[in-house]
Amino acid sequence: MLREAGLRVFRASNGVLLARAVPRDAVTDILGATATSERALGELRRRLRELASALGG
Repeated sequence: MLREAGLRVFRASNGVLLARAVPRDAVTDILGATATSERALGELRRRLRELASALGG
């Protein structure tokens, strides 16, 4: 989906895909690789739900 949108995608040596900007609809999930990142993602998801709710989503 990223390349179809005309975005350049770089695959890092650890397998992570990197792009400068990603269309919102292209993001389907975010995975954390450590306990710290999982906690951070939980907080991010909570904030995104709050934002979506405030925007009427």
